[in-house]
Amino acid sequence: MILTLVGGGAHRLLGTVRSALKENVFAGGGEIRLYDLAKRRAQAMAAMIKKSPEYARTPVTVKWDLTLEEALDGADLVSVTLLAGGARPLAVESSIAASHGFVGSDNISYPGAFLALRGLPIILNIARAMEKYCPNAVLLDFANPVAVLTAAVRMTTKIQCYGICAGHTNHGWDYNRILTGRDAYDPDYDLLVAGVNHMSWVVKGTIHGADVVEALLRRERECPDWADRLAYTAEKTPEQKRYMTAGLHRIMDLIHNHGALLFSTEGDGFSHFYYEEKAAAQRAEAPAKTLDAQLRERPCAIARKLRGQAEKEDVQHQKRADGCGEGHAAVHGEEAHDFPPRGEARADHAAQQRQRHRNSRHQTASLSLKAYAHRREIDLFFFAFSRYTEPYRH
Repeated sequence: MILTLVGGGAHRLLGTVRSALKENVFAGGGEIRLYDLAKRRAQAMAAMIKKSPEYARTPVTVKWDLTLEEALDGADLVSVTLLAGGARPLAVESSIAASHGFVGSDNISYPGAFLALRGLPIILNIARAMEKYCPNAVLLDFANPVAVLTAAVRMTTKIQCYGICAGHTNHGWDYNRILTGRDAYDPDYDLLVAGVNHMSWVVKGTIHGADVVEALLRRERECPDWADRLAYTAEKTPEQKRYMTAGLHRIMDLIHNHGALLFSTEGDGFSHFYYEEKAAAQRAEAPAKTLDAQLRERPCAIARKLRGQAEKEDVQHQKRADGCGEGHAAVHGEEAHDFPPRGEARADHAAQQRQRHRNSRHQTASLSLKAYAHRREIDLFFFAFSRYTEPYRH
C-alpha cells in the first residue's frame, strides 16, 4: 500500500495517518509519502508520524523529501489537503461578501466560487499527473469547495475521485445529543444522503431500526425540555455549548418549517436559512480593527504570551536559586558543600543559573515562534473561518 498525501504538512493529517496505522491499513508494509510545497512542514509531519506508537508497530516507511512526480509514482491512494491561495484571500473575500450582506464561506458562497477558481488548476494538475504516474490510484479530495473540485476531476480526467469532509460524522453527534442528551457519538445511523459539502440532506434513514426523523420528533414530544437536559462533556466551553445547542434547535426547526433533516450541520450551511438572525449578530459583533490588524493580532498575542511565560519562570527560578545554601541543605539532609558558599560566590552562582535559565527560555520562545510561523497559514485559516465564515445577508 502506497499512500501519497499532497499537502502533507497539514496538521490534521497526523490523526488521519495514526488512525490508518491503527486500523492495520499497512499491515502488509508500504509507504506513506508526504508532499508539500513547504518541505519543512512535511518534514515535521514525518517526524511526528515516526514518533507515534502506531508507527512503531507497523512495517511502513515514511518519505517526505520528494517531488510531486516521485510522490505519485505507483501510488495506490492519493489525498489532497490544501487551502488554495492561503488564508488571506478567503478572509478578504468573505469580508467583502459580508459588507454586501452575503454569506461568506469556503463552499456555497461568493468566496467559495473564487476559492474554486484558485483550486481548480491545482487539483486538475495533480489529477493529470496521476494519469501518468499512478492511473489506477484513487484520489480523495479534502480541499474545498469539495463538490466543485471533485466534479471537475471526474468530468475532465480518467481519475476516480471522491470528495471527503471531516463533517461527515457530525450527525452522529448532533442527532444523538437530541435523542439521548449525551455528548457522545453514535455510529449506528443508516442514512441515504444527497447534496453538496456543508449543504446535504438526509433523504431517508434509520437509527436502531426506527425512522430517524420520527425518532427526533418523538423525542421532542416526550421530552419538551430536551435542550435543558444536554450533558456536555467537561472540556466544552460555555460558548461552544451555546453554539452547539443553537445548532440542535435549528435541526429541529428545519424539520418543522421545511420538512427536511440537515445532514451537514456546519454553521455556513445553516446560515442560508437564518440570514436575518445572523446578520444582526454580525453587526453587533462587527470588529473595530482592520482585517490586516486582526490577521496580525494572533502572532503578536502568541509572542506576548511566550515572553510573559519566560519572565514568570525567570522570577520563579530566581526565588529557587536564592533559596539555595546551608539552610536548604539542612532541610533536605544534603551536604552543605553541594551548594556554593554564601557571599559573592553564591551570588555569582545564582546569577549564572538565572542567565542560563533565561537563555533556555528565550531559545524555547524563539523556536516556538518559528514553529508558529510555519503553522501561520493554518492558524490564519481557522481565524478566517471562525471570524468570517458566518456573515449573513441582511
